[in-house]
Amino acid sequence: MTKTEELISSNLKDAMRSGDSLTVNVLRLVQTAIKNRQIEKRTKGEVDELTEDEIQAILRSEAKKRKEASDMYEKAGHKDRMESEQKELAVLKNYLPKQIEGEELEKMISGIIEKENLTTFNDAIKKVMSELRGRADEKRIVEIIKNILG
Repeated sequence: MTKTEELISSNLKDAMRSGDSLTVNVLRLVQTAIKNRQIEKRTKGEVDELTEDEIQAILRSEAKKRKEASDMYEKAGHKDRMESEQKELAVLKNYLPKQIEGEELEKMISGIIEKENLTTFNDAIKKVMSELRGRADEKRIVEIIKNILG
């Protein structure tokens, strides 16, 4: 069991004791997604133990779902549902690494591109994503690379 899994399990117990139904529901959904991924690996004949990176990928996926749902509810004018999705997203963000944003992100991307002497979009996106995956918004990374490479 990874550190993140242990933390989620511990926080779920605490949330159950304190009666925090929002956190309980979100963490149960995450645990279910983790179990589903373990079953998926087992059926392929792989070891069903997940790595920390795989757990983070599940958390990013769940966070992305909440963000997209929140945006859709906002566009549709469903403020109550939008707020609910944002609250769930806030719970998930507690388990994700801090996101790199703004100028710091631009500096990191331009530094990677310059250091590796990358000239094509495909080469740049592969290298930058390999180094920054999960630490920054992927759409923003693509925008910055397009701006840098023209």
